[in-house]
Amino acid sequence: MLRAAVKAGTELGIEAKKVMDAGGLVSDDLIIGLVKERIAQADSVDDEVIVNRMAGRRVHPASGRTYHISFNPPKQEGIDDVTGEALIQT
Repeated sequence: MLRAAVKAGTELGIEAKKVMDAGGLVSDDLIIGLVKERIAQADSVDDEVIVNRMAGRRVHPASGRTYHISFNPPKQEGIDDVTGEALIQT
């Protein structure tokens, strides 16, 4: 986020660059300003894509192994590849 603000040449990005170039740590107030600036921007991912990604997730609770029904499906639907135990939707 810092690099993006510096590259974009925003007011906060310019302030952050001065601090970083001097070898200092960017203050909390400046970081909070950058976060506020960023969350005010429109997201680049459609809501439908986000919902599909979330709805397709499957997890093996004991190990934390994750799957996705479209992008990384288990060998057998609903079953963990390693243990054979049931997956849950999170």
